Amino acid sequence: MYLNLIDIYRISVHPIALGSGKPLFENLKERLELNLITTNTFRSGVVQLIYESKNK
Repeated sequence: MYLNLIDIYRISVHPIALGSGKPLFENLKERLELNLITTNTFRSGVVQLIYESKNK
């Protein structure tokens, strides 16, 4: 991630309340510039977000 070697990010959001939450990426020094490519919604309620890096 820090060397800009990741082309696609697939992030799944599960419909569960966890209180204060947890950071997805810790210790980032700079904001990642991402483009949302598509989303997938599953019967379980999970939503998958697919992003590509703007820097590629």
